[in-house]
Amino acid sequence: MPQPTDHIEAKEDRASPFTTNVFGPFLYVGVLLAAGYWFLDAAMEAFLLSHGDFASNAFAPNPDNVWMRLFTGSLFVIFGALTQLTIKRQARAEQERTRLAAEASLAAENARLYKESQRLLEELRTLQGSRDRFFASVNHELRNALTAVHGWVELLIRELGTAPPRSAREILDSARYALELLDDLLDLSRIDVAKLNLRLARTTASTLVQEALRTVEPSANAAGVHLEVRGVDSELPCRTDATRVRQILVNLLINAVTHSPRGATVTLEVQGNDSELAFAVVDRGKGIAEDQLATIFDAYATMGSQDGGGAGLGLTLSRELARLLGGDIEVETELGKGTRFRVRVMNVPEDSNK
Repeated sequence: MPQPTDHIEAKEDRASPFTTNVFGPFLYVGVLLAAGYWFLDAAMEAFLLSHGDFASNAFAPNPDNVWMRLFTGSLFVIFGALTQLTIKRQARAEQERTRLAAEASLAAENARLYKESQRLLEELRTLQGSRDRFFASVNHELRNALTAVHGWVELLIRELGTAPPRSAREILDSARYALELLDDLLDLSRIDVAKLNLRLARTTASTLVQEALRTVEPSANAAGVHLEVRGVDSELPCRTDATRVRQILVNLLINAVTHSPRGATVTLEVQGNDSELAFAVVDRGKGIAEDQLATIFDAYATMGSQDGGGAGLGLTLSRELARLLGGDIEVETELGKGTRFRVRVMNVPEDSNK
C-alpha cells in the first residue's frame, strides 16, 4: 500500500519553479540579459558623453536615449525580480496544497484503520465470549462425570480395605489428575480475560510452605524423592492470596519431583520481608537445555521426562499467577546439575486497595 509520505515527496518535486511555470526561468534569464545589455550600452554612451572627443557629431551619443535605456533597464530588472518572486510563491503554494492533500489522505487512512480495528476488536470479543462459554460448558460436563468417577472409585477403595488393587488406585489418580487439569484450564481462561479475582488474607510463610509440602509429599514418596525446607520463618506474617501461592508452589514442587532421579532431594527455600515474599524450588535433575528455556513457560510446552509429565500447563499457569500477585518467576539451570525456579510475590500491606 503506498504511503502518504510518498505522495508528499513526489508532489514536492513537481512543485519546483521549473515545473510550476516552464517559461519562468527562461523569461527571468532573458530579462537579466536584456537588462545587462541595456545597462552596459547606456554606461558606454554615458562614458563617451563625458570623455569622448568625437570627430563628427553624427556618432555622438544622444543623452535622452542614454537615460531612457537606463530607465528601461531598471524596469526590466524590476519585472524580472517580480516574475521570480511570483514563481517562488506559486511553488510554495503548490507545496502547501500538496501537504494539505497528504494530511487529508493520511487522516482518511487513519479513520479507515480505526474503523477496521474497531471491527476486529468486536470480532475478538465475540470469539472470547464463545470460547468462555465453551470452557464453561466443557468444564461443567466433564467435572460432573469425573467427580462421579472419583467418588465411586474412592468408595470402592475404602470398601476393599487396606490392600486395594493397583487398577483402582490408578483410576483414582487419573480422575484426580483430570480434575486438576480442568482447574488449570479454567484458571488460564479466567486470567486471559482478567476475570480471576484474588482473595487476599493474612497468613504466614510457614503455613504456605507446610500446606504445599503436604500436598506434594505423597508424589515425592512414590518417586523416592526427599523434600526439605530452608530459611522458613514461622513468624513471618504476610498478606496474599494463600490459595494461589500454594498453587504455584505445588506446581513447581511437582515439576521438580517429576524431573528428579530417585534418591534425590528437592529443596524449597523461603525468604521474605514487609513488601515481598520469595520462594525458590531447587532440584538436582538433568537441567533444561538451552533451546527449551525460551519456551518452558508457553502453554502445552513440556520438558520431557522418562517419568512422564503433565499437559504443559503448570509452569504457564504458575507464571501468570505470580504476575497477578505482583511478582514473577525466574529460572536458572545447568545441564547435569539441576534447575532452580525462583518465585516472587507481593506482600500486600494492610492499607492497600488491592
